[in-house]
Amino acid sequence: MNEFLKKHGLRDEKVHDCHYHIGMQQPIDVSIEYYKKNREYLNLGKMIINPMTERNADRDASSNIKALYCKEFHDETFAFSSLHYHFDERDTADFFLKQIKFYYDAGYDGMKMLEGKSECRKYFPFKLDDD
Repeated sequence: MNEFLKKHGLRDEKVHDCHYHIGMQQPIDVSIEYYKKNREYLNLGKMIINPMTERNADRDASSNIKALYCKEFHDETFAFSSLHYHFDERDTADFFLKQIKFYYDAGYDGMKMLEGKSECRKYFPFKLDDD
């Protein structure tokens, strides 16, 4: 049992984390180090990395890349991606479908769908179940 678990009176059983974030503001090596330390100290089993997203056109896509990179370090890590928005006429159904196909082909396991959050829906040009 690791020291963190002993100190906090936690059992030595794997925890599955379905909502782990990789941040945009830090370099990839720092993100990877945090990921590895969290996995060890918290005794994480299966985990899904959800990229951080922002509601602006200048969103940094590095959190998508970091999520996929972390997946390579452990066979119980799953990487989700998030969609990029321009919030103008470039945001078409075809534009989003191309992104989804790209991420699927790149090896992502799913999508973080902020589009389904009630406070976010008003910013998006399409419904969550749009064709």
